[in-house]
Amino acid sequence: CPFGNTRVISDSVEGMMPFARDILSVFKSFHFQGCAKHYPGGPGAPDTPSQSDEGSVDNHIAPTASQMSEEVLRKHIRETYLTLWNEGLMPSIMVSHTDFPNIDPVYPASISKKIIGMLRDEGYDGLIYTDSFSMLSIRQRFGSANAMVAALNAGVDVILPNNNVPARENYQMLVDAYYAGQIDENMLNNAVRRIISLAQWCAEEPQQPYSIPKDMDGCVRNIIRDSITAQCADGVSAAVDPDEKRLFVVLERMRV
Repeated sequence: CPFGNTRVISDSVEGMMPFARDILSVFKSFHFQGCAKHYPGGPGAPDTPSQSDEGSVDNHIAPTASQMSEEVLRKHIRETYLTLWNEGLMPSIMVSHTDFPNIDPVYPASISKKIIGMLRDEGYDGLIYTDSFSMLSIRQRFGSANAMVAALNAGVDVILPNNNVPARENYQMLVDAYYAGQIDENMLNNAVRRIISLAQWCAEEPQQPYSIPKDMDGCVRNIIRDSITAQCADGVSAAVDPDEKRLFVVLERMRV
């Protein structure tokens, strides 16, 4: 994750890595899939919502950009993502829709062969996800079909499609692109290999799952309780008190 943001643990690699190791180690002990986001991140890179070089921008609505250089990004990859991958702790990564014009002047990170390729070139062979293609910053510029095809050809393994489009339509877009020869067969085969490999590992029975110390039991229970949230009318997510009754109304969006 990028620095200077309330969604991250620390504003330095040195401050973040011990926490990342501890969290990912617990996930690994249960054969849970840990996922780092949002690649590339790094010094000065924006998140959603956060600060881009142009000011406060929400990537769900508008593009964000970082002036990070290729040299700085490679150093960041080696210090964070690659280090944890080599330690067997980082099975997957999510890529942001942020623009890095000094590295790829045309495509945002999530569909950039150059930016995703840098991660692969450095030796990362774990699963790579896109961020959601429902975000306006990506779909208004490239369209759902073009973005999904570009992501696969760039080296992404799993696409988070536009959730405002029915799953069957997203699937058909990819099928049509495949039979039109628009998807790199080698990239697709590698994606399938990585997905199957990680799925098999997740399905294995954990041999030594992490045991929560008794003196932390109350803290963990509080975390579980406070993690149950409800989206309020003003957009603020508030904790739900499990001791009180709540009425939830689920509205399914209708397509006409």
